[in-house]
Amino acid sequence: AEWDESDFGPFVTDQQIRRYDIQRTRRSVSAALDWRLDDRNTVTLRGMYNHRDDWENRYRLRYQLEDIDANGVGELEIRRQTKAGTPDIKNARREDQRTQNYSLTGDHLLGAAKVNWNLQWAQASEERPNERYIEWRVRRIDGVGNLSDPSYPTISAINSAETALDEFSLREITEEYQYTRDRDLNGRLDIEVPLAEGRTDLKFGARYRSKTKMRDNNFFEYEPLSGFDNLAAAGVRDYSDAGFLPGSQYQAGSFFPETALGGLDLTGGGFEQVDLPEEYLPGNFDADESIIGGYAMITQDLGSRTSMVAGVRVERTQVDYNGYSFVEDDESSS
Repeated sequence: AEWDESDFGPFVTDQQIRRYDIQRTRRSVSAALDWRLDDRNTVTLRGMYNHRDDWENRYRLRYQLEDIDANGVGELEIRRQTKAGTPDIKNARREDQRTQNYSLTGDHLLGAAKVNWNLQWAQASEERPNERYIEWRVRRIDGVGNLSDPSYPTISAINSAETALDEFSLREITEEYQYTRDRDLNGRLDIEVPLAEGRTDLKFGARYRSKTKMRDNNFFEYEPLSGFDNLAAAGVRDYSDAGFLPGSQYQAGSFFPETALGGLDLTGGGFEQVDLPEEYLPGNFDADESIIGGYAMITQDLGSRTSMVAGVRVERTQVDYNGYSFVEDDESSS
């Protein structure tokens, strides 16, 4: 709960009661293999794959109290929100996270020269498909906050009849899709050649790195063409938990069920779809970066206590970033 210090004293202004039902599954596998081709050549392969799924349903009851007078009475709005997903993802919000990394390395002796090389590919992604919210509300009713026990603040309506389920009207139905991916490709080659009977070493090589990252989200709001007159008529389920330790004053109560929300055919003609780019477009982007480099260096012993190192490195970096901004034009033409 939150409260503000006004001219009349401290009052509770915002209170939320939430219930979360969560299921998590994690899978991971890794391996490392070495091939010793002969005494002078070795190749190593390593790999790792992680997959994490998180299914979540959330039921949020929120009280917002504004314009509080000297008696602590204000204008109250109560919202009941359900977060869910479609039936193919268990009618829950699914967070699908995957990471994988693979590398191939070689160590070789070619005559007196040492050759080392490495190739590595990695990718991480997160996908949250068909994340749905439905929210109902009752507003502009008289409410009061109770801070008689600061450890248990509450907000309630003065007339409890005004908070009956058939008084709750539909505020919004939304569906969101989120996808983010990060991918890396790296390559390296190093060659070291001893010269002048061990007094001089020449080392040279090349590097390559490519990194791409992207985010592709969308967000839609849906307006039902019929039905959804009130929360009671739409159908509810009681999500209260009798064993909830804080007590009966913090019970979640009744919400539109996650199975009903997941089962809505939002694109089947019974709803009007509205694209809301301001909710997602500023966060979408594509980013590409590549680096190519080469180097050469020489180490020369000038005596038993003195050595010299000289070298040169050349590198080329190329970047390409594409982002978006949303500017709403409120100007009206005459």
